[in-house]
Amino acid sequence: MGVPLSPAQQTEAIEIDALKTKAVLRAHRKCRKVYLGKVSFSEALDVPKRLLIFCQTAVRQRKGLRVSTNLWKRRKKNAKIDLNLKEMSLDDLEAQLCLAHSAYRKAKKDHMALREAFWDTLDPKVRDRLKRHEQARNIGRMARAINGKLDSLQVKVVEHEGSLCDTKERIEEVLLSVNEAKGHSSEDTDFLAFPLVEEFGYQGNEQAENAVLQGSYAPPPLASRYSKLFLKHCVAPPGLPTSNDQVSTADRCKGWKRAKECTSGGRSWIIFAINKSVTFSRA
Repeated sequence: MGVPLSPAQQTEAIEIDALKTKAVLRAHRKCRKVYLGKVSFSEALDVPKRLLIFCQTAVRQRKGLRVSTNLWKRRKKNAKIDLNLKEMSLDDLEAQLCLAHSAYRKAKKDHMALREAFWDTLDPKVRDRLKRHEQARNIGRMARAINGKLDSLQVKVVEHEGSLCDTKERIEEVLLSVNEAKGHSSEDTDFLAFPLVEEFGYQGNEQAENAVLQGSYAPPPLASRYSKLFLKHCVAPPGLPTSNDQVSTADRCKGWKRAKECTSGGRSWIIFAINKSVTFSRA
């Protein structure tokens, strides 16, 4: 069981979280935006692309513009360049850049055929999954191109008692009572009222829960008949294997593979991809 934080510890935790949020948002603004999907990926197309990116970086550095040393090393390694560029003039680098542009444009013309050849190098299960996802994405793009952008999903008009509410203040006034009733709809249930709330609490009681599963729990005399029947049927069946109630960080991160990276994190504007990158960061 955890121990509640003191007011000073709560304030300190909020300040630490605010600093972390500020840092990851700053890092997110500096990240390179990649717009994928127009050119299908394949290893045959990736090689001239990496060479083109490195040539652009080399020309930029030779012109005296700022280029990070780590960025230079990383792009040179990705492009697999073994030439001594210090002896090459600016004209020679620009000539190499033109050749890299030509090689990339030539490879890009056949990007779909190269993509299909790249599929054949993958595991059949992975290949079929990628094909399904890419076909669904292409169909969605065609639908958006034909019909235009989708309409906004915002609630702009609400009908209440025969009248239309089209202003922000009126909509909030109408929906507030409905949402408040939904939020308080479970307050009069048996496990949130006396005497069971004293036994299980608002966040659960591990000892009482284990007693219910083992069949040794005795409900309070004042508990309702239906809650007693419910607790009676909550006994775990015999021979049920025990499961580990702890989820490791590695297992949790594996589950993130199915999560959409563009999922918003709330008012902090931290998207799900940032949390993934922080977790897998080597720093």
